[in-house]
Amino acid sequence: MKRGVFLAILLLLSTATYAIEENLGYVESNYNYIHARTLKYEPYPAQPGRYLDVWIRLENTGQEKADIYFNLLPKYPFSIDASEKANRTIMALAGRETSLVHYKVRVDDNAIEGNNLLNYRIKTSDGLIDESSLAIFVQTSDANIAVDSVEGQQITPGIISEVTLQLRNEGDTPLTDVSVKLDLSSDAIPIAPINSTSEKKIYVIEPHSVKPITFQLLALPDATSNTYKVPIEIKFIDGTGKNYTKSSIIGLTVGATPDISITTTDSSIYGKGELGNIALKFTNKGLTDIKLLNVVLNESEAYDIISEDELYLGNIDSDDYETAEFRIKARKVKDGSVPLIVNLDYRDANNKEYHETRIVDLKVVSAKELGVEGNGSGFGTVVFAVIFIGGGYYLYRRWEKKKKLGKK
Repeated sequence: MKRGVFLAILLLLSTATYAIEENLGYVESNYNYIHARTLKYEPYPAQPGRYLDVWIRLENTGQEKADIYFNLLPKYPFSIDASEKANRTIMALAGRETSLVHYKVRVDDNAIEGNNLLNYRIKTSDGLIDESSLAIFVQTSDANIAVDSVEGQQITPGIISEVTLQLRNEGDTPLTDVSVKLDLSSDAIPIAPINSTSEKKIYVIEPHSVKPITFQLLALPDATSNTYKVPIEIKFIDGTGKNYTKSSIIGLTVGATPDISITTTDSSIYGKGELGNIALKFTNKGLTDIKLLNVVLNESEAYDIISEDELYLGNIDSDDYETAEFRIKARKVKDGSVPLIVNLDYRDANNKEYHETRIVDLKVVSAKELGVEGNGSGFGTVVFAVIFIGGGYYLYRRWEKKKKLGKK
């Protein structure tokens, strides 16, 4: 009876010992009891073209000592120098003990951003072999956003205009919580946001992609035409959770499209074949000043140019005008007019160049329609001169006659 109880107790103890051995990772449990873990690596994140210090912790989770043979198996984008030994041996690592191994690993210049695997192999004196890898996060460069372009027409005073900034993610990691703020607080910048604030946000910009962000802006009605430097602040977060703030400057142009009207204000041409002077009036009807206006009267079958064909008029302020005079001979008159071909070269207040060709109809009115007898080539003037001389002669004769009567 006593012998049977002893055998039962021994059997229970034996079962309990096996369970403990299995949980602790003994060989009989077929469990790899040497663990490799990355303690840390610096710098974080790893960067292409630089060295990386890697510390790996080897842990014996068993109860007995073990010899550990650790072999680093770097593959692209990782490598080690010839002076750096890939094989490391830790002799008689006791149970529940740890050991550190350190490697200096080079990251290839063309490494791709993201998690890259650093492979290794572990072999123990008991013959256990484990092959696995450690995840190393590589970031190709500091995250960066560039303003690719600023799109939109110039901002016309008193009119709402849209300005769009094209933002490019120049890195290999997504950028989130992108915030763009225009600093329009300076009194020297006559521009204000309209229908929204001066700050806009984009949730995410994928690597190497471009996203637009649009502002509605209004230039003050009395704003001077000019290009204004506007500070901008861009905030964003990279794939590692790092916050960035970038400051830059963009140029916003305030101005308006020039509006020139051309009219004929004077002419001494009364018909085909007539030779005379013409005056052209150039009026600036726009909101912006006109600079460096040069006028050329082009040759045409309808007329011959007798005077110089080019005149420089210079600057014309808004709501002002200048005149240019030419002398021509009319060769063809159709429907009571001679089409004048006029070339204009000028700049607006922001020095933007303009080149135009205009057709200006010169109205030809006959001397008869003007109430002047003759052909308009000076006949009326001759008649007037004859009458003037005759009248003068008549008055002279009367005076002379009175003088003679007085002497008598």
